[in-house]
Amino acid sequence: MLPAPPVPLRMLVASGLRLAVRALLAARPDLPAADVLVAPSQVVLSRLRAGERVDLLLTADIGLAAQVALTGWPAMALGSDTAMAAARPEIGLTSDNFLQRLLDERIRVVIAQPGLHATGDLAAALFDRADRILPGAYEVLLTKSRQTLIPASGLSSPLGPRRVMEALSAGEADIVLATASLVRALSAVADLVQPPRELQGQLVPGLAILSQTPARRRLARAVADALLDREGQALLARHGFGPPPIL
Repeated sequence: MLPAPPVPLRMLVASGLRLAVRALLAARPDLPAADVLVAPSQVVLSRLRAGERVDLLLTADIGLAAQVALTGWPAMALGSDTAMAAARPEIGLTSDNFLQRLLDERIRVVIAQPGLHATGDLAAALFDRADRILPGAYEVLLTKSRQTLIPASGLSSPLGPRRVMEALSAGEADIVLATASLVRALSAVADLVQPPRELQGQLVPGLAILSQTPARRRLARAVADALLDREGQALLARHGFGPPPIL
């Protein structure tokens, strides 16, 4: 077991990774104690740029981690998180009619806000792909989509399956565009549909070790290694994440 640091490791974790990270720390008492701070990926980045110090960063998008990674300690891919829609069953959403249903003016689409949540950025990228198939689709989809997929209590609360279910059951949305990890728990109450290949995209969650001292860097590396080893990858898979792509 690694020696306990005098001050727990500080981990700044994107909302979608929080449950997997907490499950890992609970299952591995050999890992150092850690304070897990949770926020949307773009908020995480803003906090770091404002001077907040952390030992280990986990983001929904490795590109964000790479922006703040230390020289000699590059960002590493944790897994993959495929674009996925959760739809009310009566909509009859399938991969074959995916774009047709999204463009239907009678169907309400909800996404997270692009530029704030990585899942919103993923939805905007899907709209961009749709525009290549049907010029003008990007503006139509971005305009009709309600960018309201945030927790009812605001940004201080993590985005999760409950919020997606609220949007569907309350009539706020007919289709919610999110990721596999976010909607995987809703298969009994919603149709979970992967976009067709030409619209498909994914997030690549990533981590960066940001400790300023060698001793704390070794402890942060131990947590990172635990997420990347076979046991950690199996745990991430149980939370809806796929294997890391080759970057």
